[in-house]
Amino acid sequence: MAQIQALAESGELHGTSLEYAWDGTRLGIRAEGDEAYAYVDLLGPAGPQGATGPGFEYAWNGTQLGVRAEDEDEFTYVDLRGPQGEQGERGEPGAAGRDGADGRNLVFEWSGTQLGVGYEGGIIFFSDLQGPQGNQ
Repeated sequence: MAQIQALAESGELHGTSLEYAWDGTRLGIRAEGDEAYAYVDLLGPAGPQGATGPGFEYAWNGTQLGVRAEDEDEFTYVDLRGPQGEQGERGEPGAAGRDGADGRNLVFEWSGTQLGVGYEGGIIFFSDLQGPQGNQ
């Protein structure tokens, strides 16, 4: 790197193209045609630790997310729901399903004013359909 700086200061680099390469935080420079890059690390020393800032709080309102620092009164909301997408094309109908098992038949039976309802071959439940005698 010192060699390139010396050439630049002396004017000998005038008209010479420079090439650059990065290696993490290091910058490499070489004159066009040179074999090796001269690298310098551009990452400086770490600075002092800063003061701890306020914590963050969040709240949901439907599809909106609200964020605020602990020392703020109001949330700033952003709607996280995107726009409605385009309607897709209708697909081909599916194959027909298999037939279901045959169900049992309902049976009805009268006994005076009571109607009985049940399944064929099962218990029949009766309900009296005549109400109490009304007033004259």
